[in-house]
Amino acid sequence: MQSIAVFPFNNVSKNKEDDYLCNAIAIEITHLLSNLRNAKVVSTTTSFSNNENLDSSKLNVDVFVKGALFKIGDRIRVTVQFINTQDNTCFLSKKFEENSTNLFEIVDKISDKILGYLQLEKVNIKHRTAIDPIAYNYYLKGLHHWNLWNENNIKQAINFFSKSIKIEPGFALGYARLSDCWSLLAGIQKGDTEVNYKNAKAAALKSIELDKDMIESHLSLALVKLLSDIDILGAFYSLKKAFSLNKESSDAHYYYAFYLLVIGQYKKAIQNIEYVLETDPFNVQVNSTYGYALSLFGAYGKAEKQLKKTLTLSPNSDATYDALVWTYIMSNRYDEAKGLLEQNESRIIHSPATQIALYQQMKLKTSVNKWSKILTSNLNKNKGKTYYREASIAYLSLGEDDKGDHYFELFYKERIGFIMALSHPAWKSFRNSGKFYKYKKRLNLLNPPLLPNEFTNTDEDIIIFQSSTLEKLTINIKKLIYIEAQSIYAKIVWNENGITKERLLRVSLTKILNQTINLNLFRCHNSYIVNTLNEYTVTGNRKSMKLTPKGYSFQIPVSRTKASDIHQHLNIVHSSLE
Repeated sequence: MQSIAVFPFNNVSKNKEDDYLCNAIAIEITHLLSNLRNAKVVSTTTSFSNNENLDSSKLNVDVFVKGALFKIGDRIRVTVQFINTQDNTCFLSKKFEENSTNLFEIVDKISDKILGYLQLEKVNIKHRTAIDPIAYNYYLKGLHHWNLWNENNIKQAINFFSKSIKIEPGFALGYARLSDCWSLLAGIQKGDTEVNYKNAKAAALKSIELDKDMIESHLSLALVKLLSDIDILGAFYSLKKAFSLNKESSDAHYYYAFYLLVIGQYKKAIQNIEYVLETDPFNVQVNSTYGYALSLFGAYGKAEKQLKKTLTLSPNSDATYDALVWTYIMSNRYDEAKGLLEQNESRIIHSPATQIALYQQMKLKTSVNKWSKILTSNLNKNKGKTYYREASIAYLSLGEDDKGDHYFELFYKERIGFIMALSHPAWKSFRNSGKFYKYKKRLNLLNPPLLPNEFTNTDEDIIIFQSSTLEKLTINIKKLIYIEAQSIYAKIVWNENGITKERLLRVSLTKILNQTINLNLFRCHNSYIVNTLNEYTVTGNRKSMKLTPKGYSFQIPVSRTKASDIHQHLNIVHSSLE
């Protein structure tokens, strides 16, 4: 397998306002080539502003792709060099020149040149429909700011992605990127978290509506389902769909690692993150999450080393400081935790709870009392923030279990940010206690599903139905005939080698649609879901319309509200409407 690393381009123009292009073009090219299954494409972009200090000698690739960008007036010229990493010689150089409004064409031409070098065709790269040049420029600006991963830049990315889709409303990838921005803004609890999550979900669903076969759409929805809805099964099914589209995707493995951390599968999460680091070694969030996962797994020495390495990439990463403090607390290295915490007090995510937990372990009563008073004051003021999560951490660490349980329940009911309680080290002891059982039951965490170790990507579109009693049924969508609601059950009917089979599962039709997120399922009636891949004969009138699947004699009713547009959803081969 050949391997290349794409570096941010150098801006040799005098106008520094074009710096964003150097980073964004490299990100976009890397993203376009990341679906290649016969080549390894490594990202060198990072949220650390000084890319020149990164140690590229550790990338372990065959070729570096570097470039220079020169923009003057309405023309843009890009020079791309292919450098052999063995002897650091340039063996191929290519110049591209276009109108500065035609950035889409430049990115495609550079990608084609890299493919030519790799002697690969675009067999695994989905054809990109050209979009409005101004919309694409806004999109590239959004990519640049998104990659810097801090509050101000996320907000700027939201602004640019929003401008892009306003001009180009059919741009599915723009909606997926916008969804990720809203999710991250909600995740770091900046602004109105509930509104941010609603925006994230709306953008993800719109992205899927526009392109159901784009992996980014399903990953964006998986993130929303996990972080906002706390919908464990829903997140899994979105991830499963993403893996069915491309099991080699680094993004898919990274999002799956988040899922694994939430359900407590730390070792598997580490393995998936290590896979991601092979192609995205300088990504601050991936590196920080890796250290976080190592800490949860109990590999405290490795976690400390990894988190310190991450801080060299991004000295302002609050999440990394927080993870390092808790690594010290969990490994009983209280003095080091105290020193780090006091030097970086403003960066600690769960203040003042973290201070209370640490000083309680160190038996520093004066410090415990000081920070407990601050917590009490925060709870009493309650100006736009409940402090339930901080209170639950503090009281549980103080051994005041009744108060700790009370605030944990309030945190659960509030939902906003509750995903932290399922993965953050602060609640690890509580998660391992018997008191957490009821939350496992509520959140479908008793037996959460896992992808196979060797996930196989096939042409078959597999659907997994899961009941409230954890029964499962896995079938190929092409074999499904219909699903019928029967009281609290759903009767699933399918064809297996010419034989009609059926099975009852305790699950609602609404839950099935939310679980599968398969656009081939159409709810034609309050009690029926049909498969749009099948052919149908339609009879009756709007008040008594019936569908008959080809090759079968039974009839499926259609509700009045669906009757008028039934032809838009189903493949009708014969109609005898009255």
